[in-house]
Amino acid sequence: MPPEKRKSLIPPTLFAGRPRREPMARVYSAEEWVDRFHRRGGKRKTTVVTIGNFDGVHLGHQAILRETAGMGGGTNSMSVALTFFPHPTRFLRPSQAPPLLMTLEQRLTAIEELRIDATLILRFDESLARLSPADFVKKYLKETLRTRNVVYGENFRFGYQKAGDASTLYDMGIDLYPCAPVKLNGMVISSTAIRNAIFEGRVDGADGSVGSDLDDRVWIMLEERFEVMMPARPRGLRIFRPQQRDEKRGEQGQGGGQVEHRP
Repeated sequence: MPPEKRKSLIPPTLFAGRPRREPMARVYSAEEWVDRFHRRGGKRKTTVVTIGNFDGVHLGHQAILRETAGMGGGTNSMSVALTFFPHPTRFLRPSQAPPLLMTLEQRLTAIEELRIDATLILRFDESLARLSPADFVKKYLKETLRTRNVVYGENFRFGYQKAGDASTLYDMGIDLYPCAPVKLNGMVISSTAIRNAIFEGRVDGADGSVGSDLDDRVWIMLEERFEVMMPARPRGLRIFRPQQRDEKRGEQGQGGGQVEHRP
């Protein structure tokens, strides 16, 4: 799909926001946030926050992040992405964890390009996994970030056993801004849909869902899924469809034949 058509999937208002003046702050704990922005004379601003894993930073994520950045600029607040590392499923159910579309560094770089002021990266461990929605809101959104608004997308859940949702935030005094899902060819764009497209050989469709070239991320996913190190990551790769991959694997043995390069 041509880039100009992909851009039309996101309302132009989502591009509103002030020009970036400083690099995005990358903060790795609540304590570091308080030390950096509260105790060292930094401006104790309120924040507009969006919460998620943002794996792939696809067009749906981009819409939410742009809205967060624009709302932060319009309310003189910091725009913040709150994300997690490792992916929660990798901690809770390692055997069921999906291959990732992006490394953490790739995620942060993509988020920064969308003019977010700061990202708070929380280590997902046992204590965070068992935190109730109310305690999560109190500790991270209220005490740490001083959140005034949360921008969220479809199926937004958080906290222990995903018991928290938008109504939890509203009941605790946080204003909400919902974002409608972004669709491509009638399908809702999601990280899961992009993974499925890649493993079915539809890399062009996956590219359209993120609005950019996915080559490097495709290779990362293949390395994780097949537990082999690929020798190189050239551009213009083509993924075998499942039956082709099985045929190649039968000819070459495990670890070979999952990927073919275009001539």
